[in-house]
Amino acid sequence: MTDLFRDASFFGGCEPKNSDKTDVAENSLVLVSFRISVWTGMSTEQTSVEEGAENMRRRRIVPASMLKVFSDFRVRAKALCAERGEPYLNGYVMRRCDAVSVERTLAIWRREFCRQRDEVFAPLYEKSVYDRSMGVVPKGCASDVICPSTDYVLRRISFEFDAFTLASFSGSRSSLQSFIQGLALRFAEELDLVRIAAESGAITDALLCRLETLKDRLLVWQGYREEFRDGALHLTSCISQAMRLKPYCRDKTSMLSEIEAAFKLLDAASRTEIEAEPKTAEPIAESAEPDFSMACGLEAMLARGKSLFSFS
Repeated sequence: MTDLFRDASFFGGCEPKNSDKTDVAENSLVLVSFRISVWTGMSTEQTSVEEGAENMRRRRIVPASMLKVFSDFRVRAKALCAERGEPYLNGYVMRRCDAVSVERTLAIWRREFCRQRDEVFAPLYEKSVYDRSMGVVPKGCASDVICPSTDYVLRRISFEFDAFTLASFSGSRSSLQSFIQGLALRFAEELDLVRIAAESGAITDALLCRLETLKDRLLVWQGYREEFRDGALHLTSCISQAMRLKPYCRDKTSMLSEIEAAFKLLDAASRTEIEAEPKTAEPIAESAEPDFSMACGLEAMLARGKSLFSFS
């Protein structure tokens, strides 16, 4: 796969105008999506149909250990993207600097994934099919099953990924604005849950961990909304107060007020983009009455022509 992050034309059309190129490179947001398919190693057979319900039976063809390496790649790829970005659509959005290293890491893992599939798994699967024909059934597998062809199985073990820049442009809401708005909403919802937990119970280590995690996430994305930066400051103050409160169970009023202030900022940020959408419906609606207005215009033109020229 080509290195998308070295291709200037790939990102050129999406960069915001009137900004320094260095700032653009640092502030670009990239959607990284991957799809890792792993064959189940089982067959599904229909046993009977009773009253419209199909009874299916699943039977194992190869040991799960033969496919574990591919499942591990999927877990590792998901953990890598979740660490560097935020879930969005069918992928993860992250800063350009993080996306560069993620894309290169995924490319390395994909090569190893394909090597494991073609050079390790495929010969083992073919040997397993041959052993079955000789009456040797792998441990933990069903004996009387039909084994699909090697080509069929390999097509169901795949690793694909791609990367796209979120567009930022004036006019209607862009994908960049949509992501930032949705991100603010998720932050606000998480903080609301933390607030409820803090109001109703003691200040626990789990609660402090949630506050620390949310503060760190706000600091990562603070360059895209002022509310994220200000919210992180409120949470920093909140955490310092919580550390003093926790051993002694003192009054939590100041701590809750900081959480409330941060929540209001994030909640406002999640609503700003919706209210700022341009209103384009009125001009379209006015031009959508063709018959009457056109007829009036034609009559006016004929009247004007009769006043200028004599018709016999």
